[in-house]
Amino acid sequence: MEELISVVVPVYNVQDCLDNCLESVVSQTYKNLEIIVIDDGSKDSSSQKCDWWKEKDSRIKVIHQENKGLAETRNVGISKSTGKYISFVDSDDFIDSKMIETLYKTLVKTNSQISACKFKRVDNYSKVNLKKTGEIKEFDAKEALMSLLNEEDISVHIWDKLYLKDLFSRNKMPKR
Repeated sequence: MEELISVVVPVYNVQDCLDNCLESVVSQTYKNLEIIVIDDGSKDSSSQKCDWWKEKDSRIKVIHQENKGLAETRNVGISKSTGKYISFVDSDDFIDSKMIETLYKTLVKTNSQISACKFKRVDNYSKVNLKKTGEIKEFDAKEALMSLLNEEDISVHIWDKLYLKDLFSRNKMPKR
C-alpha cells in the first residue's frame, strides 16, 4: 500500500487560477493523497471554488478561516494533515502530473527526509511546472545547506519539495 501524502494548498483571493492549481493536484499519478485546501479569508469567489472542488473530489478537505497569512495557514495545514509525507502547493501555481510520484519515489529510493525538484516559470501568474531532467542528486546535510544558501541545485521555496511530515513536529513556519 502506498503511503498517504498530504498536500497543503493555502488559498487567498486566487479565483482566476485556483481551478488550474487544484486540477493539477487532483490529476496526480500518485493517487493516495489527502488534499487540504485552506481558504485564508478570501474576499473573491475563491471560497466557493474551494467548496466546489471538495464536492468534486473526496480527497479534498476544505478549511475556511479568517485571514492569518501564508505562514500560519501552512501551519494549520500541517496540524490538520495525517499523511506520513507532506507537500505544499501555492494556489497560483500548478504542478506536473507526475510531481508527487517522482518526489515520493526519489525520497524512498534514497531513504531521504526531503526530496526536491526543479521548476520553471510558465506565465505571468508565476505558475510552476516540473522540469524533467531525470537527474537525481544526493546531498549530505552540509552539501544540502550549501546548495540552498548558494541557490544552486536546491531552491529556497517550500513548494517544490516533498517532506517527511515528522520534520515539522517541532518546527513551525515562521511568520514574517
